[in-house]
Amino acid sequence: MAKLKILNARWEVYCCPMKELGRGSSTIIYPGLDLSTGKHVAIKQQMQYWPPGPEGSTLCHEYRVYQQLGKTGGSPEVYGHFHENCGRSDGRQYRCHLIMERLGPSLHKAMSHKKSKPRLASSLFFSLEEVVSIGTQVVSALQLLHDNGLVHRDVQPGNIVYDLAEKRVLLIDYGAARKCRETRNPKDSDLTSDMVGSPVFTSLNSHSGNASTLRDDLESLGYVLVYLYHGKLPWHHLGPDAIDQFIASKSSITMEDSGDKLEPFDEYFQSVNQLVPDGRPDYAGLQKILEALVQSIPISELI
Repeated sequence: MAKLKILNARWEVYCCPMKELGRGSSTIIYPGLDLSTGKHVAIKQQMQYWPPGPEGSTLCHEYRVYQQLGKTGGSPEVYGHFHENCGRSDGRQYRCHLIMERLGPSLHKAMSHKKSKPRLASSLFFSLEEVVSIGTQVVSALQLLHDNGLVHRDVQPGNIVYDLAEKRVLLIDYGAARKCRETRNPKDSDLTSDMVGSPVFTSLNSHSGNASTLRDDLESLGYVLVYLYHGKLPWHHLGPDAIDQFIASKSSITMEDSGDKLEPFDEYFQSVNQLVPDGRPDYAGLQKILEALVQSIPISELI
């Protein structure tokens, strides 16, 4: 049943399954309204139990990441974060809220829409020009994140959304973001070896249980670009628990024998895979590699 609520005497949220803007493993995003300005917003909610209390919410962590990034242009604007006690008389249950800019659909939703429409077997899902534009923008967003000492760890189509007003895409969902690995010491409390995100798009290094690095974000982005262009990846048929098969499939695609599985992004993957685990990527170089793909298309194919 739909339920209209007023949060913190300022934010109106319409909690209705039919109105959901998105959903994660432990969060739901609803449309909202800033009653002080009349501006439409998105309100991300998460139920949190004590311990560890509201400060243990991934939304609290995500809000701190957004604050650290500031208004950098590669991520959405965030207006506030708060929690409310609810549900239990002992005060051990909280609902946490993250108020953020209302954006357009994710690439996941856009791809689902494209797949639902009749198409020729030879036609593309996203044009190469679209994929290159998305790729260069996300590389910039990752550079800003990495420059702030963080690694995203969950780059996938559902976490890249359209900003229709500015005609661009933004990287979202920093709940899994962690400090970049500055040491190979596995006892570092800021690091985690737990794989997060979708196994379809996660890096081979993360599958193997290693702490995530800057390179892993860029590898995941490469898988996203291949998916947007071809509509699938070689391991898309695998179930989420088939970790050994994911590792085997991704390991089998070497730079010398990738065939057409990573085409036309082979050079991008070569550049990413040549990075040492803790090395700093050449972000501008990766963008040039992507932009060259469009520049190499014959004019006849662009008309």
